[in-house]
Amino acid sequence: MPVDDTGRPSRPVGTGKFRYEGKTLRSEYIQWANIQLEYTDFGSSYLPEDHRGCWMAGRWDDLSFEMKELHHQHLDTGIADLAELYDILKKRAAPTAIATVELPLKASSVFDATVRFLELSLVQLRSQSMDLAEYCHATLL
Repeated sequence: MPVDDTGRPSRPVGTGKFRYEGKTLRSEYIQWANIQLEYTDFGSSYLPEDHRGCWMAGRWDDLSFEMKELHHQHLDTGIADLAELYDILKKRAAPTAIATVELPLKASSVFDATVRFLELSLVQLRSQSMDLAEYCHATLL
């Protein structure tokens, strides 16, 4: 629940329309709400300064906001270069080959995001090399 600067729950102050994915949506809006946002960036090659510049600009599409604080934290997933692993698999693949990527045992809020990133990366690598897709199956554990 968003709160205002005094710590009280923020209340909707009106309704508005906005465009999202080609549709016009109607929603309530809250002024002066304080929220905490956590996000994970995989593979954008943005530097911490780039992230800071994007957020401190105070605009995201049609949404205006004031950023009071920004804390950047680098988390190492402990995963080797997927393209290199995929290349090794390609060179050694047989019709029954299975590749496994084991994630380090980390209880972290980024675990699910890491798995989704791996899935998308493997799909992209496989689509770039369709000949391998015919006889190799990559599995995530």
